[in-house]
Amino acid sequence: MYTKHRFAEELLAELENNADADHIAKWCYLRYLDEHHLEAGLSEVMDRVYGMDAGPEFEMSEEELRKLAASLQANDELAD
Repeated sequence: MYTKHRFAEELLAELENNADADHIAKWCYLRYLDEHHLEAGLSEVMDRVYGMDAGPEFEMSEEELRKLAASLQANDELAD
């Protein structure tokens, strides 16, 4: 299963590589297509991230993406 925590870790690593919103949206969409078993709620999170390429009004800043990743990791740690 592809978890929120794993997605968050990969998102942070990808942001280190290239924080461009279009790049992150495409990366996220490819991850979405590759993973067939998503943790509950992750599909909606990924939809928001890969939807950034729909227009500037949907883009998230690097800071917002990092906060999203931190939130996903924090929620996962609370569930442990």
